[in-house]
Amino acid sequence: DTVSEVLNTLLLKWPTQGRGLHIVLGSDWVQFAQIEPPLDARQRLDLEAAAAMQLQKMLDSTAADTASVCEPWLDAPYLGCAMQRPLLAVLTEVAAARRMPLCGVVPEFSLVWNHWCKALRRGEWLGVYTRHGWTLGVVAHGRLQAVRHRRGAADTAAWQDAPLSQEALRCHVQEPSGLAVCGSVPPSWASAGRGVVNRRVLGEAADALAVLGVLP
Repeated sequence: DTVSEVLNTLLLKWPTQGRGLHIVLGSDWVQFAQIEPPLDARQRLDLEAAAAMQLQKMLDSTAADTASVCEPWLDAPYLGCAMQRPLLAVLTEVAAARRMPLCGVVPEFSLVWNHWCKALRRGEWLGVYTRHGWTLGVVAHGRLQAVRHRRGAADTAAWQDAPLSQEALRCHVQEPSGLAVCGSVPPSWASAGRGVVNRRVLGEAADALAVLGVLP
């Protein structure tokens, strides 16, 4: 009910009827997971089912309560993403009530990733700083392997090298040769001895509004 009320109030500010609606969800609304392809998988439906089951387990929910998508691979781990189906239903109802075609519902990290992925160098992972915390995009074999989000201040020990090594172990990939970051990077990064992984700043665009050019 709260989501419906906020979204309707927001849309009342503009003449929206008949216009397409694109919805971007922050990290609190979605769950990413690295999916291992089943050994007996033979087609895309098998891989999608495996992703749905694992994401439902992570969210402690049922198929009726979970909406999931993935980009499956038969011979390598792939990334899955899920959201609560009641939330999707609310968004769909608001769009229908205002006669706005719902063009898509996507995670905010997807927009940021698509904006910066071509700027990554070989062996680099992507780090995203926002006022809510930070998100890490684990990369291997030229593809995004996992997405990890943590709340709290960005300038903490969480961004030191140890968690990067831990994520590499969890995802069964090599440790990154570097970390390319975007957003409000802590000034202390300029200090000496701030970890051994090479870090470089891509730019300030770290959320949907900045990537889409809605706000400076």
